[in-house]
Amino acid sequence: MSSKLGGDAVTALYVQMSHLIYLVTGEVLYQVYDPYGAQEVQILVADAWRVEALVWSRASGDVEKAQGPTHGRNIYDGGVPA
Repeated sequence: MSSKLGGDAVTALYVQMSHLIYLVTGEVLYQVYDPYGAQEVQILVADAWRVEALVWSRASGDVEKAQGPTHGRNIYDGGVPA
């Protein structure tokens, strides 16, 4: 891992988003995935139509917790995960 991650992040969730209405930044993705233990968000591709990113976490369990509730989720609804 990069020292930017502080050596804490050990597993990543690959995230793809499409049909974007608003700009999706690393900060936006961090807000979405922070409740699931996100340590860092690394944007791989960002353009007007899609975003691809890696969301780094400390434990694979955090990635598994995030994957289900966020799959197909509308991130613009402002909802907080349960």
